[in-house]
Amino acid sequence: MVPPNMKALIKPSRAPGFELTQVATPRAREHEVLIQVKAASICGSDLPIYHWDDPWVRHTVQPGQIVGHEFCGLVVECGEHVQKVAVGDFVTAEGHLNCGGCSHCRRGEAHVCPNLRLVGFDHPGAFAEYVAIPASNVIRLNSLPLVIGAILDPFGNAVHAATRVSLTNQVILITGCGPLGLMAIALAKFSGAHRIIATDVSDYRLELAQQMGADLALNVRHTDWKTAVNQECRLDHGVDVHIEMSGSSQAIVDGFELIRPGGNAILMGLPKQPVFFDFANLLIAKGITARGLVGRRMYETWNYALRLLGWSDCPGTIDLRPIVTHRFMLQDYDKAMALIDAGECGKVVLFMDKESLRRSYEEVPA
Repeated sequence: MVPPNMKALIKPSRAPGFELTQVATPRAREHEVLIQVKAASICGSDLPIYHWDDPWVRHTVQPGQIVGHEFCGLVVECGEHVQKVAVGDFVTAEGHLNCGGCSHCRRGEAHVCPNLRLVGFDHPGAFAEYVAIPASNVIRLNSLPLVIGAILDPFGNAVHAATRVSLTNQVILITGCGPLGLMAIALAKFSGAHRIIATDVSDYRLELAQQMGADLALNVRHTDWKTAVNQECRLDHGVDVHIEMSGSSQAIVDGFELIRPGGNAILMGLPKQPVFFDFANLLIAKGITARGLVGRRMYETWNYALRLLGWSDCPGTIDLRPIVTHRFMLQDYDKAMALIDAGECGKVVLFMDKESLRRSYEEVPA
């Protein structure tokens, strides 16, 4: 039975911080399902909401907003017009709520729909005991652990980035070893990359990078890393593919310097300031193909991402569990945020109840 009220983490005011409070439990409208959240992971995009230091966030997120968008849970209620999802299903959801009618949606590019609403930003989010989601956005899952179900949203982003160009037998530079960068390393390894070079400013995350398959992990604060990359490339005169996940303006510029002529740049990290670099010589004259990516292709990326894991209809070989380094109860969100700010973690997952935390690495039956 769904209770009338629930715990939820909200943005209480136009100032730094969140607040754990009691709010009315949503109900599933005619085309929605109500999901009992079992686990929810913290995204890098949740940090600007917490710190209140980003102009777009200040414009989009209103006081009282329930935050969080990466999650998994069990369906407990279905609207009267829902047909393909049932009570008891183990699910996650696509957090981009597209309009379905614009030219972008109609040509299969719903992830860049100009009318998008975002779960946890301008639609009630998943750092709560329950969340109502349009049934069309729900992804049914086969048996897999809660810690994996909670991070499928960012994994989809990494899959989107790692499948835009071939990584097979290529020298790959991945700048930024946060969760997306770590996932990209695992994907490059899975794809048969020749060499994988990873950079970051955190030794903790660079150790994780090596664990996920990086051949060379360099701290850009403490090493002459560009010389090391050039030495690693030997006679190839640069890396074949640069996957940028850090959002560092300097990493973007350095990456274009290190890409070989005719190589590829995949850009997913979001710089906080405009990036200035030698456009003529570092992009045009080198014949580099640069792709700016956002989100996931709906729902092509989801289908492919699930096949890459060992808990789907097709056997996979990518194990994301090492990326989940810390688990907290929902009420310990401040500790979790401080850990992420320090860069001393991989992916951090929040749990709504102690039983889910205790069983977070066990497979949830489909």
